[in-house]
Parts: sequence; C-alpha cells; structure tokens
Amino acid sequence: MRGRVWRMERWGRLGMALAGLVLAYLGQTALEADHLGVGLGWYALALAAWILAFADSEWLRDDVAPPLRPLPRRLELALFAAVLLIGLILRVYRLRDIPWGLSIDGSANALKALDILRGAPYEPLYLSRETMYHYFMAAFFRLLGPNLIALRLTSVFFGMLGLVAFYLLTREMFDARLALIATFLFATSVYHITYSRSGWRAIQVPVFEFAAFYCVLKAMRSDPSRTRVLVGWWALAGVMVGLGLNTYEPFRLVVIALGLWILSQVPRRGFLARHWRGLIAFAICSVVFFGPLGWYAVTHWAEFNARARAVFIGQRIRQARSLEPLWENVRNLLLTYNYQAMGDFFDNNRPLLERIEAILYVGGLGVLLGHLHRSRPRLLLGWFLLALLPGVFSWPNAQRLIAATPLAILFGGLFLYAIWVLLDEIAGELVMYPVLAAVGIVSLVWTYQVYLGPNRRIVWGYEPERLAVALYLKPIGETDTVLVEERFNQGQVDFINYIPGSDPFIHRFPTFDLRRDVPLRRPIDRPVTIVLEERPEHRTLITVLRTLYPDLRVETIRDGYGRAVALAVHIPYESITAAWGLRARYFADDGWQELLMERVEPDMPLVPPPDARSAEWRGFLWVDRLGEYEFQISGGQAQLEIDGRAVGQDGGSGRIFLTRGFHPLRLRAVLTGASPGYELIWREGRGSYELIPREHLFAVESPDPSLTGRPTRGEPWAWQEVWTVGGNGRAPGQFFRPMNIAIDSEGFVYVADADNRRIQKLRASDGSFVAEWGRLGTAPGELEHEMGLALGPGGVLYVSDRWNDRVQAWSTDGEFLGVVVPRGLVASPRAIVVLPDSDLLVASAGHRQIRRFAPDGTLKAAWGQPGAGPGQFIEPVGLAYDAARGLVYVTDARKHTVQQYTLDGEFLAEWLVPGVTWESYAAVGPEGRLYVTAPDENTVYIFDANGTMLIWGSETTGFIPFRRPLNHPMGLAFDENGDLYLTNTWADQVMRFRRVPVERWEALSDEAVGGMAGGRRAVPFEPRFVYRGNTESRVWEAAVGTVTVTGGELSVRVAAVPGYHAVYDYLRLVSQDGREYRFEAEDTTITTGDTFSLRPGLDDHWWLQAYEPFSGGYGLVAEDPETVPVLETTVRLPDGTYQMFLGTFTGDPANGPFAITLDF
Repeated sequence: MRGRVWRMERWGRLGMALAGLVLAYLGQTALEADHLGVGLGWYALALAAWILAFADSEWLRDDVAPPLRPLPRRLELALFAAVLLIGLILRVYRLRDIPWGLSIDGSANALKALDILRGAPYEPLYLSRETMYHYFMAAFFRLLGPNLIALRLTSVFFGMLGLVAFYLLTREMFDARLALIATFLFATSVYHITYSRSGWRAIQVPVFEFAAFYCVLKAMRSDPSRTRVLVGWWALAGVMVGLGLNTYEPFRLVVIALGLWILSQVPRRGFLARHWRGLIAFAICSVVFFGPLGWYAVTHWAEFNARARAVFIGQRIRQARSLEPLWENVRNLLLTYNYQAMGDFFDNNRPLLERIEAILYVGGLGVLLGHLHRSRPRLLLGWFLLALLPGVFSWPNAQRLIAATPLAILFGGLFLYAIWVLLDEIAGELVMYPVLAAVGIVSLVWTYQVYLGPNRRIVWGYEPERLAVALYLKPIGETDTVLVEERFNQGQVDFINYIPGSDPFIHRFPTFDLRRDVPLRRPIDRPVTIVLEERPEHRTLITVLRTLYPDLRVETIRDGYGRAVALAVHIPYESITAAWGLRARYFADDGWQELLMERVEPDMPLVPPPDARSAEWRGFLWVDRLGEYEFQISGGQAQLEIDGRAVGQDGGSGRIFLTRGFHPLRLRAVLTGASPGYELIWREGRGSYELIPREHLFAVESPDPSLTGRPTRGEPWAWQEVWTVGGNGRAPGQFFRPMNIAIDSEGFVYVADADNRRIQKLRASDGSFVAEWGRLGTAPGELEHEMGLALGPGGVLYVSDRWNDRVQAWSTDGEFLGVVVPRGLVASPRAIVVLPDSDLLVASAGHRQIRRFAPDGTLKAAWGQPGAGPGQFIEPVGLAYDAARGLVYVTDARKHTVQQYTLDGEFLAEWLVPGVTWESYAAVGPEGRLYVTAPDENTVYIFDANGTMLIWGSETTGFIPFRRPLNHPMGLAFDENGDLYLTNTWADQVMRFRRVPVERWEALSDEAVGGMAGGRRAVPFEPRFVYRGNTESRVWEAAVGTVTVTGGELSVRVAAVPGYHAVYDYLRLVSQDGREYRFEAEDTTITTGDTFSLRPGLDDHWWLQAYEPFSGGYGLVAEDPETVPVLETTVRLPDGTYQMFLGTFTGDPANGPFAITLDF
C-alpha cells in the first residue's frame, strides 16, 4: 500500500510537470503572437505547476548522491566529444558567409588587432574596451592573415572554450548526464552560436565565468590533506578571475557573484582553517592577472569606467525625473528570454532564446524556485540575478546579458534532468532516452533552419550592406579613385581593404562629401567610383551628376541575401576632364559677329588663335562658400560678367557676393594684337589672389538647377543681440539641446528643451525662467525628444513628440490638455504650424508628408509622397506659413531643399539650400522674409518669396549679422515686434535679437587711441607652453599687476598701439584665496567705443578672429592699427584684491609684433 501511494505521488508530480509543459507551450505561442497578457497568464500557471511538481526533490540536496547511475567514463567522453563536434560544426559551417555581414564592433576589434600587428605598444584598454581579445585576434591574423575567416575564428575559439568550461562546472555541480544535456542545449543555442561568429569580445565572458566557478568549486571540494592541489585550484580560480576582468564589463558582476558565494562559505566551521592559503593564492593570482588593467583603472579611472558610465541608466532617470526608466528596464528584462529581447544588435525585438530553450528555461526556474532552501539553487539563482543587472542598469542591449544567458540555458538542462529523475523513479531511466533524442533532433533542426539553412533568419546587426560594399571595393580600389558615403565608409571597408603596414585607423578611401564632390574638385588622375546608399535622393543625385559627366554608369551592389544595398557610380577620367574649362568662340571681326571657330579651352591662359579679332568664353564658375569674391583679368582688354553682372574690366578688379553653387560666367575680349593669353584671378574676402583653379570652371552647357547658386541682393538690416540665456544643465533656465521655440502675445517664450524632455517658459523681456513641465516617458504628458512647438488660440501650446509619434497639448501655464494627434496619424512629427482657422499643419517626417488636422485631431488633408522629385519629401522637418501670401514653406533635411506650396498643397517651387540639414527649421519674419536655420553652417539664411537669398549689409560686404558665432542654431520664431528668438542648440542657449539698420551696426567710434588718459601702460607678453589635445601651441599671457575691486565691478579699457598688431582675447583675475575669474573679450559688455565686427581683416577696426585649433576660442584682433577705437568693458566680480592677467592666443610670434595697452 505504501509503495502504491509513493508511485501515485510520483505519477502526480509527472502529470503536473507535463501539464506545465502544455501550459508553457500555450504561453510561448501566445507571446510569439504578441498576446502578452494571455501568454504571461499561461506561463504563470505553468510555473506554479512546476514548482509544485518538483518541490522538495531529494536529488537537489547537497548531501545526496546523483539519483541516476553514473555513465561509464568512456561513454561520457564519447558523448562529450560528440557534443563538442556538433558545437564546432554549427560554429564553422560556412563561416565566411553565415551570417552574411560584419558588425561595426567586430571590424573595430579587427582594426585594433591590425594595429597590434604593426607593433603598437601594449595598452590594456582601447577606447574604454579591454584589449585581451584584440591580442588573441592579432594571433589569428598572424597565423591566417587578416581576413574575415580569421576574425570569426577568434570568436569560435572562445565559443568552444566556453562549451568546455560550461560542461566542467555543470558536471562538477551535478553529474555527467545533466552536464551533457545542458551543454548540448548550449552548443545548439542560436544565441551562443551568433556570438561565436561575431568577432565580439563578449564571447570571452562565459569561458572565464564558468571556469572561475568550476575552479572554486573544485577547491572547496578538494581533500584538505592535499594542500598543493587545493591551493592550485584556488590559484587557477584567481587566474580565471584576473583574465575574466580583461574581457567585458559584465564580468565584473560575475566577480561579485563569485565573491558573495565565497563569503557565504566563510562562517562554515573550519572553512578558513582549510582554505586560508588557497584564498591568499586566489587573491594574488587575481591581482597579478588583472594587474596591468587594474593599474590602468587606478590611474585612468574615467577612461576605464567610460563605457559603463555612458550606458548607465542614471542619465535617463535624471531626464525623466523618476525611476520609470529603471522599472521599464526591469519589465523588459523579465520578458527578454521569452517575448522580446532588449537590444540594438543581433536579437533586436525578438526573444533572446528560441522556442524550446525559452520553455525549458522557465521550467528550470520552476525547479529552482521550489528549492530555495537548498544551497545550489540559491547559488544559481543569485548568480543569475546578479548577471542580469547589466541589463537593468544600462541601455538595453542583449550582449550585456552574456553572463546570464548561459545560466538560463543551464536551467533548461536542469528541467530536462528533473523530468528524467521522475521518469526513472516510475519506469526506469531508459524511458527518457527517446525524449532526449526527440529534443536533440528538434533543437538541431530548428537551429539549422533559423540560422544556417537556405531560408535562415537575417540576423539584425551584422550590417551586411557594409560588408557588401567592402568586398565590392576590394578590386576597384587598385584602379580607381574611390569615394565612399560616410554610412559605408566605416571599419568594415577599412578592414577588408586593408593594405599591410598602413595605419588601420586611417580610412582606406576618402569619404564622399556632397559639398566637395559634386561637382568633383579633388586632385584626380584616374577614374572615379562613388559608392552611395540605395536611396531615392541618391537616384536624383546621379541624374544631377549625369548632367556634368554624361558617360557615367551605375552598378547596383547587392549583399549576400541578394538585396540591393548600394549604388556604385563609375565616372571615366575622360568624362571628368572634359567637363572642366570654358567654351570658347573666336570671331573674325571685333564685334563678336563673324564666327571663326569654337572649341573648349581646358586650361588657362586662354590663348586666342592669331587670326581672331574678338573672343568670348562662356561656362560656369563653381563657388564653394557663400561670401564676397573679388575678380581680376590679366592679358589685355576684356570684360568679365558673372550672374549677368559686370565684375571686372580691362585689368581692373570687381567684387560680387556669391552663394555656393554654379554661376554663369562670360568673358569677352577685343583682340588688338598678339595676346599671351587671358587669365582669371580671384580671391575670397581678404584672402590671397590666385588663378581660378580649373576644377572650378566648367564647360557644361547647363548644369542641373539644383546646383545653381541662388541669386542675391542686399538687405539693409542686421541683427543686434538683446539677451542670451541658458547653458548646459538640467536646472531651471538651463538647457540640453534646445530645439524649437514659440512666443505668445503676453510676453513669454516657450522652449523645447529636447534632451531634458521638457518645455521651459521664459520671460521675453530678459529671458528669465518662469516655469517648466514635461518629463521623459511614453505616457500622456511625457515627452521623447525633438519637440516642435506652436501656439494656438486660447493659449494652447501644441507640442510634437517625435519619438512617441504624436502631438500633445498644454496650456501656457503648463496644464496638460491631452494627446491631440495620436500615433498612426503622424509619424516622427517635427515642426507644427497653427493656421488662422486654428487647423494644425504637421511635418510628418515618417510619412514623408505634410498633414493638416482640425483642432480636435481629425485628419483633413495630406500632401507629398516619398521621393526626391518636385513635390516629394525624404525628411520634411521645418514648416513656415506666410499668411499674407498664403504660402507654406517646407525644409527637407535630406534633400537639402526648401519647397514652396499653396495652403492646399499645390507645389510651386523648390530651391537648393546646402545648409538645410538634419534639424533646419523655418519661420516667416518681418516683410514676409523666410528665415531658415542652417545648423552645420552656424547661421541663418533669409529668402524672399522668389527664393532670392538676401544678404545683410551691402552687396559688396555681406557679413554675417551676429555679434558672436553661433553653434548649430535650429529653432527660431518672431514676436509681434519682429524680434528674432533663436535656439543656439549646441551651445544650449536661447537668444533674442533685434533688427537694426546696417549703418548703426557698422558705426565706428570717433574716439582715437590718443584720447586715452591716465594709467595706460604698454604690456610686454611673456610666452608659456600649454597643451590642447595633442597639439602644442603657445599661449601668450601678460601679468598686468594687482588691482583692487570695489563696488562689485571693474572697468577696463583696451587699446591698440600704432605700428603693432593687437590681439585681445581674455582677462583673467585671481583672488587672494585662489579663485579664478575669466572674461572672454567677445562675451563682455562693451559700454563705449567699438562694437567690433565679424568681418575679418578690416583696417582701423577690431574684428573677431577664431583661434582654433589653438584654443577653440575667439579673440579681438586689429592689424597694424593707426586709429583703432578704444574698447571699454565692465566686468562684475566680488570686491577684493586680484592679480590681473591679459591673454591672447597666437600660433607664432613670427606673425608680427604684438602690443596692446590696458587701463583700469
């Protein structure tokens, strides 16, 4: 009777275990169908069933021998060898091609390995990455050559070692049968196979993780009488820990887990007495093998911890001002193995474990949770939880779970072993063999189909497109000048096309630069191949190039999956040279009537034939930068016209303001005798005169309109700074990448503080802080970056929440009003405009459309479609509405254009604006002008309704109208008075400007140097050496003397000395208690005298000079001044006595004598 009850109990446990399997299968199926709640419900029931089924299993007791009879030693070794062979085959089969691609991190590791082979000195850390893996990869490169096979074999090597260490620990902790089952699952795991082929250093972690635990376990179980063996195991464990710390950051959590386990054993009777020698050996070996990296960590802590700090979730918590990002990571982590993995490589948005592994993993958790009172389950679960922490406290990335995932697979093996024990107790151990065979076959077939087979899954993150480009260029790089778009010109191209002995960190091929290479202006002596991403705008670009180089041909580059990923544009050398020059027409009379001959003149001088009496040369001049240009003609009587305007005649010079692009050029000459030839000479601004290079003269009939320079005309206004507020930070009134801006009629400014995920409200009068609202998140009332702003009737502030794909609304007092336009109706929304009828226009960049909504969020209209043609969008960003004319303007960041529409969406015009890039916004200002920010140009463009660019100042000056240089300005808006408000985004500032007449802006003071009275003194400059990065430069600073400040301010007058150059960069004052105050010349308030200019090289005038790369700053400069005005500045600082220093940055005293006077 007792035996029958016992047997019935076992059958009941087995039934519950099998019922749990059915429930788990239903749960996993539901999760894969994206039914999260249903799937979790089934899994909860399954977990409960397994906890009950396996609770208090005798075989998990520490003092109980393995329940199944031991395997014969030879059979065990044979089975283990078979498992390793299977694992090896799965890791080397078609190693070069599967998965097809090479990740950016894998190629970066390869480049460092190549640097090591070049003899680079030893460094334990490279770009905050441990370098041990790079040295192993360098060894494989030495043996097999630097190729893709050798790169991946490095990972295979550690992957196989990981299988061995995994087996040894599992066998030591349990028995050979469980070790074989778990190792087979590990060997066939798609997760581990992926990292075993990746070229990533993360694959090292399981090797040293399991080896360290194995050695410690062997040491604890060693016979105390065999001291050498015991100490040896402890020493080997220390070696594994020291080496493991040289692998990848998550191993640091493994060390904590191992240390806590060892500490938990210390209270046990006799532990220290038996193991104190071993513990000392363990500590010494750990320190020795971690030593070089450890010392580096002590002396370079910031760099050592840089990656951990960069991915730490603390920044997101501070932005959200709550723990919500942490809880979000915890939720994601609980689902990562069965529902959706966290990550941006390899396992993005899919379970980290395959279906069988995922079900078995939860089963193993059930086994362990039923035995928390036992030491081995506690050890495994504690170890597992610690290994999960990198996924909790960092940005989501599946590779950071590299220490935890093998344990999850071990749990799956533990579950199968628990089933085996139950079956053995009921019907004998042989019953389980068919089950294990079925699991093994299904696992192998599944792994082959999803990872190795002809219909295999495309593993995201291997970047097949970059490898395709790299392999394509390998033969071409020997014959052509290759230009590669930046997206492709990464480590993959550099590694595959590496030239032995060269610097692997210098790009093998130049990066294609749209601004420099269309048209081609590099020194070229052979055919050119340009590699571009397969995108609509690049198809348009090819059409543009064909107008210059009609013989070009285009080839599609495909990856290993047969997908078109890039375009190769081949331009023959003859086609390039044929485009350069001017089209010449020579006439037999002196009135350009009787045509004698036509030809293309490729070079200067332009020499007419002897029998010609007049000549005309036509073509197009390419200008790289917006600015003022001066032209001269040498060789005889001639007249030069550019853009239809005369700019030079008969040896004289002329000036013209030109925008970037092609400008029609015509040169006419009446030939009165033999001519040595005509030459065209130019200079930009106050630069040096030079012959116009042939790469800037084009003999084409008509270049594409998108490359034509915009016409310009003078604008009699400039902009005077009223106030600037902000600075980087999260405190009220500070900003972190402010994007957009809006102004209401009540005198308040609203700023989208994008990286702080909040809106700030300021006073328009002085920029002072009023209020803030919003935080990081996805819930209503929370924000996720790059917010567009617009004010509607009734004080409603509309906010486009780009990464949450919606438009939300607040009152101007910060009260949340709701989600107006939900996800789906807009995608990646950027700028918003409120129309006079209260409708909203939204740039829905994800839809590549402009969409019109009623105030309640009802979609009323949409226009635009994806593409690079007229009326099409690639990435619409900025919006502006001209109510007086009924015009809508759209900036497209990836087409680099401004498009003009009617309010009904009818396309009217489009013009190229090279400065329109990633976050270029627009606004209609005074007199209907269109203002467009150009972040990469650090300026703001102005156009009229016809697309004519308006130049501040007269046509012949064209200086930028901002007192100080901007740093990636993005958002802009105007108030009712026409004042301009601007987000100086990369400086984390908000600025207000007022329009003033140019004459007032340029006015110079009548005060001369001789008018300075009192304590003027000449200051001799003494050089001292400083370092900026890797560049040594001289910093000139003068010790002026002691000064006493009373009343909280100090007035300083600075003047130039006639006959000398003058450079005024900063004042530095040091108080008696060592506090230092520094005042930059361009930032101080100038109370009298000169306001200085941004135009360089002006005589009798101070002008702003950039000193990069010496200091990265600016100073005020006057060259050989005679009557340069006095500058008087007032600086505010606490009362007291200070040492004063006057500073300037210069590169070389040979530039000329410097002198300056100072009065205070």
